Amino acid sequence: MRWAAPLIGIAGLAVVAASMPAGRETAKLALIAHVDKSDLRDARDRLAALRRGELGGGSAGAAAERGTKVESPADGGSDQPWDEDASLQFRSAAARTPWANRLGDWVDAAGTPLGAKPFAVGQVAQADQLTKVRIDVTALVREHGADLRINALGGLPVFATRESGANAPTLTVTGPHGTRTLTATADTEMNPSTQRPLGTEATMNAHWGVLIRFAQGADPQISRAVLTLTATKVFQDSARLLVFRNAVLDAPATPAAGAIADLAGWKQSQPVLGAQGELARPAAPPPSASGRPAKVLVSVRGSDLKVTSHSRHEGDVLTAWIEGTNLTATEDLIRVPGSPTEAYLTVILKLHDDWRATGGKLPGLTNTGQVNGDQHLCTIGGQALPFGGWGARPANGCYWSARTQFMEPKGDRVGAATYFYAQKPSDINGVNDWWREPLPKGRWAAYVQRVKLNTPGRDDGELAYWLIDRGRAPGGRLVQSAGGIVWRSTADPTAAINELWVNTYCGGSDCGPKPWPRSTVSYKRLTVTDALPDLAAIQAELDRLNGVGR
Repeated sequence: MRWAAPLIGIAGLAVVAASMPAGRETAKLALIAHVDKSDLRDARDRLAALRRGELGGGSAGAAAERGTKVESPADGGSDQPWDEDASLQFRSAAARTPWANRLGDWVDAAGTPLGAKPFAVGQVAQADQLTKVRIDVTALVREHGADLRINALGGLPVFATRESGANAPTLTVTGPHGTRTLTATADTEMNPSTQRPLGTEATMNAHWGVLIRFAQGADPQISRAVLTLTATKVFQDSARLLVFRNAVLDAPATPAAGAIADLAGWKQSQPVLGAQGELARPAAPPPSASGRPAKVLVSVRGSDLKVTSHSRHEGDVLTAWIEGTNLTATEDLIRVPGSPTEAYLTVILKLHDDWRATGGKLPGLTNTGQVNGDQHLCTIGGQALPFGGWGARPANGCYWSARTQFMEPKGDRVGAATYFYAQKPSDINGVNDWWREPLPKGRWAAYVQRVKLNTPGRDDGELAYWLIDRGRAPGGRLVQSAGGIVWRSTADPTAAINELWVNTYCGGSDCGPKPWPRSTVSYKRLTVTDALPDLAAIQAELDRLNGVGR
């Protein structure tokens, strides 16, 4: 059920000052307010941008805490923990970047993922009329910026959003340059009853948590920051409002007792790992560093890839594009020697600023049988099996694939996911498991894919990705990891990792309205190793390509 309440046009208001510093007086003021139904969002965003230019922000706070990475900074830029189209599953629905935990990720004042120690606490009484709530959030904003999550305990408060107009959330900040009031640049609610993003609604219910962001970065010179919310209605009882900071977590966690109103309901909203249609998560993620140097099994430069009418060599780089009616930018199938059962693929690529392709495939490790040119080399139980594991051809115990999926771009980022065909889990259109970070546009980046085949007869196969990108994952970050995969049902080498498929393809069978605009990609190199490569060395290579430090 989605709790909601209509805005009341004119009503008595009670202003409740909550969580004020010790020694300060609290006040209750009787006010009359009018709900302005016009949408002031654009004007307020422009004003906030102007103010950011006049008043510096500082850093976004700690970069990592107990496995938690926080995006930087809370200033309306693209590198945010969430977008306003955030939903139950995704922190950015357009980029298809998921939360580590459905219903969102946060860090408490002790640095604990999904912890229960708030940075600030507010209180709002049960009411059928508009009620102003003020919460002192100075400590949080001073150290981390103004990207807030509020969980309500007790009653069910419904707050006006920035779409409501005059009753939008505001943040009043006092610093060396004086006092200014900012209007929220993004807000939404978490709600397990729908997959639909709720960021354009006029109200938001805090029972499962509301997310609010202001154009204010961390600044140690801030002397006071006060959050003002307007409750349109508070159901059932008074509510305590716990203020945390939004974050990007690397792995699932369980909320601490007292952090969220309905812990049992929260648990029910999480996926059942290993169930039909869901991937299991390994008890421990793949190692972030190898105990020995990685051995190169095969490596190709961009200049080793074939040139078509939609590609060209530029030194040792291949630059290719999707355009017009052409869905395919690259199509190279390269043999991986030795038939390994575990391998790591490093792809160094650049999605150019013109990249607008609406979704499709990127390179990955595969075993479709195509590289051998004979679809009857693999047999199970005396039966020769046809090609499989791509293009709506199911994995058949011999043949499988693990290409990479890209999604429709949003701004300067492109969401990414797995795109694999296996016996378990199985999907005729490939299985998507979304990365926790998107690929960037306009600069060189890299991803490392790990495929570990299962032991025949067991569901112990694995798949993982690391993203290496100075802007979003400097030095490398594990962005996807899954287990419980059945890639094959025979130990025959013909079912091993035998292919590197350098496939850049838009679709499905379509790439949006025709004629398709140009989307350009460049490949520097693709390397298959038997162990995790040196991620720091890859970052250094990317820095050279991007001119960092020149």
